[in-house]
Amino acid sequence: MAEAIEMDHSAQRHYLKHRSLIYQLLARTYRRESDEEFLAKIAIAEMFSIMKVFSPQLNTAVFEITNKVRIDQLGVEFCRLFVGPCPLVPPYESVHRIEPGNAGQLWGEATVELKNLVKTFGLVYADDFNEMPDHISVEFELMYRLLNLEAEYMETGGRYNSTTSRSAQKTLFNEHIGIWLPEFCNKVETVSNDHFYIALARLTRDFIKKESFKYAN
Repeated sequence: MAEAIEMDHSAQRHYLKHRSLIYQLLARTYRRESDEEFLAKIAIAEMFSIMKVFSPQLNTAVFEITNKVRIDQLGVEFCRLFVGPCPLVPPYESVHRIEPGNAGQLWGEATVELKNLVKTFGLVYADDFNEMPDHISVEFELMYRLLNLEAEYMETGGRYNSTTSRSAQKTLFNEHIGIWLPEFCNKVETVSNDHFYIALARLTRDFIKKESFKYAN
């Protein structure tokens, strides 16, 4: 019986690690343009296998990019979609949520809530990050760190802290990520002209859908 329980815990940690990696991947991909170094890190069999766990129909071949001209094209499309000067799909939660006193404007209630969440966990922004707290990459990065905390607590037996981490994850997902990301992904898939970002949107949407079952109860 003890061996069976230990195997179960091992499987949980393994799956937790996979989820963490996807959140980390999404945080980096939506934060800034993909460069040669980053693309080389994700275009490996292990990462593709993990992507397929959460998005079985995903065409991972579109992420295999080494040509510099093609990488430059990704940068142009990234700016067209997410930077602007008039981004087609602004990567901020507050823009995609209609709240009292804030009809799709920047610096809404969601922005303040995310700012407080980041502060609560004692995190600081990277020196080169000049975006608002409800930027999509911040939400993914925060979830990535919360999952890593849970994995750490599972290994050290910190049950109280593990429960606290899962509670924070549930709040972040159900009150933020799960609310606006599906529609955001639909918009990216609709307006993008690039197979890379279309596939990214599908991966994100499929992953969020699976995560919604995780945090449903």
